[in-house]
Amino acid sequence: MSFFAGRRRNLAIFLVSLFTIAACSSFPFRGPSSVDGKPRHVVITLHGLRGNAESYGDFHKIAKANLEAISSEYRVETYNWTFPVGAMVDDANVAGGVWNPHLIARKFNDDFFLGRDAKLKDLGPQDKISIIAYSMGGLMAMTWYYDSMFNFMGHPELAYSSDQQKIVLKNLALVQNVVGLGAVYWGSLDSEFGWSVLKDGSLSEVRRNWPQLVAFCERPETKSVIDAAAVMNVLGSKTTSRQKSDAAIRLAVKQACASVNFIGSNPITSSFTSIPSMVLSPIVSALKSKGNVHPSELDNMRLTSDVIGEMRLHRIRHLLTPDLKSRFRARWTSIAGVFPCLGKADQGVTCTSFSSPDYKRLNDGFVQLFSGTIRRETDGPVLSPSAVADFLFYNEAQGREDRPIAAESFFSTKALQQDVKVQNEEIFVENMHATVVPALEALTGSLKSIGQSAAESMKSFDASLGTDVVIVNSECGDPKTCRHPNYKHVLNAVSACDSAQGAAICNQDYLNSYFGVSEIKDRGRESEQLAAEMGSFAVTLNIRLPLGYEKSNSIQPAEILKYLRFSFVNHGSGSWGENRVDAVNAPYGLQIARPSELMSSYSDLKAYSDSTVLKVFLIGRAWPKSAQDAGARATLQAGVPMSFELRLPGVRARRVTAKVKPTYTTYIDLYMK
Repeated sequence: MSFFAGRRRNLAIFLVSLFTIAACSSFPFRGPSSVDGKPRHVVITLHGLRGNAESYGDFHKIAKANLEAISSEYRVETYNWTFPVGAMVDDANVAGGVWNPHLIARKFNDDFFLGRDAKLKDLGPQDKISIIAYSMGGLMAMTWYYDSMFNFMGHPELAYSSDQQKIVLKNLALVQNVVGLGAVYWGSLDSEFGWSVLKDGSLSEVRRNWPQLVAFCERPETKSVIDAAAVMNVLGSKTTSRQKSDAAIRLAVKQACASVNFIGSNPITSSFTSIPSMVLSPIVSALKSKGNVHPSELDNMRLTSDVIGEMRLHRIRHLLTPDLKSRFRARWTSIAGVFPCLGKADQGVTCTSFSSPDYKRLNDGFVQLFSGTIRRETDGPVLSPSAVADFLFYNEAQGREDRPIAAESFFSTKALQQDVKVQNEEIFVENMHATVVPALEALTGSLKSIGQSAAESMKSFDASLGTDVVIVNSECGDPKTCRHPNYKHVLNAVSACDSAQGAAICNQDYLNSYFGVSEIKDRGRESEQLAAEMGSFAVTLNIRLPLGYEKSNSIQPAEILKYLRFSFVNHGSGSWGENRVDAVNAPYGLQIARPSELMSSYSDLKAYSDSTVLKVFLIGRAWPKSAQDAGARATLQAGVPMSFELRLPGVRARRVTAKVKPTYTTYIDLYMK
């Protein structure tokens, strides 16, 4: 007991910090403004993990005026909606005693459309709704949208009566925009990693992935950055903003590697196969009470979670049903953050110039550790393909188990919506899911001056290092002072000024001023630059196996590639040669589940009432072999084939040629017998 007690606090602190994906928030409901005869544009924000009353910052104070300045055709109303998170997820008053995304979907409809005090009972056909969803809020938005559309299919205990469903569908048809901010639509790496520990204390995933982190911290260039860290530099009155920022970055890397070394040397993680229950229980309690994170929230956001699997199938069903696709036409705008390149020599958005060779090699280390070809292609917890609402898919009917699957059989959700003139969009911005700046600014006592100085230096050095994905400050009320990388894109998406209707009613010059451009076509310039650097993609398989399969067959998640037979091609040593699956003469490179990449594969075998399902998640990356080859980039953006064979024990093998493309997930739903 004394052995564990002495280390319990440090381990608890580490796990709380590891699983704290974002600090998010909401403002109380506001009543509608005075009736002026204009149609209403209702803008509703959804927070993320650890949501509270400050998550969106000053967004609600300034968005109404900004949106009405862009278009005076609508009267804008903003609502900041909160739902239970952290310790409040445990609630004896709800079914099962725990809030889940489906119950939260019902709460949304009750609060806005069905309840006695519903805020939006009187919306008319001329009104419209926009949803802005941050992080975990993206999963809540997707769940609400499709649970409402399909009346909680698969959850009959939550289904509405016929009259209630008519009301819900009437309002669902008014949703014109869903805007994701680092949204967890298709899963979070951090959640999958964290849940593997919290579920039963298993340390198998920690031990499987920790060597890559240790190797990163042992790289000479990483050590060079750490050794040069001088915290006192941030205190000196004569140091420049660049020097202060440099010190803050180096200190952050040093602290991160110190945590890696602590966990790696901790007897619990280095020697034990699992965390003993006497240690795990207080960790979970602290996570709920102090960290405001409930383990079930991480469970729901896992890459292989049930709720995410349901939403995949619902989105496919929606877009393959003509009358549903025509009636429910929300435009999904995915604003995906990508990790800033550290130590840049200029203020540009691309990773082309660094202040020192150490920083260049440090970023190369991030590329090796995390998916990407030029930079780390996540905002922290969310890989870019997981934050993009659209995906490629193959959805199989039973009875085709003996046939190979061809790339031509894959559909694109984005292309399907274009049939009804909905132009979904992916936007890439350079920022972080939740920055350390708020934490630095909150330091007190002897650390206060250090925190304030470090925070200011990071902000002045690179806005993306000091700007949270979601927190918008009051300075964005004026385009001349707004430096937030996301806010302008939110205004653009919600006002839909690039649509046929928007072109006629929008003050395009005012919106252009937020982007610092004079032409509409130039608004996406920075996003296009970042998109040209993107190479990561994900492949998700939902393999339906005979009932009881799991009782006679054992599939180890760490060995999943043993059953997925790729034709790997030798392209030399190093990370660029690992698990290559492209032809030597192809104009592009293609890799899948690189061994040196952190958390590059997951699998989960689970029994249901009618079948056993093996869920597999793989990270890949693709890039033109010549950076100047525009044709290769265009080929990748159209989607390229990737072949493999499924050879699971006890069932017949199947050949699959999937279609993959950068920044997208490829979802494959198939049967085996």
